[in-house]
Amino acid sequence: ITLPYLVRTIGIENFGLVNFALSLGLYFGAIIQFGFSITATREIARHRDDSAKLVQIYSATLTASILLALASAILFTLIVFLFDKFNSHLNLYLFTLVFVVFQNLFPIWFFQGMEKMKYITFLTLGTNLIFLVSLFVFVKQEDDFVLVPLLNATAAFITFVIAIALINKQFKVSFTTPGIQEIKSIYQNGHHAFISQLAPNFYNNSAVFFLGLFSNNLLVGVYAAATKVIDAIISFA
Repeated sequence: ITLPYLVRTIGIENFGLVNFALSLGLYFGAIIQFGFSITATREIARHRDDSAKLVQIYSATLTASILLALASAILFTLIVFLFDKFNSHLNLYLFTLVFVVFQNLFPIWFFQGMEKMKYITFLTLGTNLIFLVSLFVFVKQEDDFVLVPLLNATAAFITFVIAIALINKQFKVSFTTPGIQEIKSIYQNGHHAFISQLAPNFYNNSAVFFLGLFSNNLLVGVYAAATKVIDAIISFA
């Protein structure tokens, strides 16, 4: 639904620019996740009947993810400010950064470990609906392309906040400040999964990124649109 609307409204070239900015952000998204979708899911599943251990795992994993998000935000911002390729559209990249951070901070690993997948469905559907409605309301012309990552970021932030509140209220798991050793253990347990997931992330994301570096936004837009159509068809399987 969003693809034809965006291409027609902001133009294929600006659509390519938006996706090029996102491709840079997705590298950092992989760092923020750090394989927690595998390791944290496993630990949550193992200890879901132990409320004290559950709080410990949840708090340490979320903290570890936030620390990676802060480091990624600093590095991302430095790259954007240092290179003319990026800082000519500063707001676009900063909004993209916010979107990537909150999208990857979403504690999907908690709901997976608790085997309560319906919450992921509801929250994801809610995010998509918020973005879809706001897109039709606010994006009306070519210059509005910078609003696309901003609207995505807003929806991702709202979903993240709701998820944290839901975990607290529905599962009675509240955040507590973890110790340094607990955070260190989270990184140690997750680094193998992180490495194994990093390669496919680079493979899937680098085509758009390098196309943007060595060609132009028009070609990026055409390629990104084509891959989104293919992904939509594959998703039915």
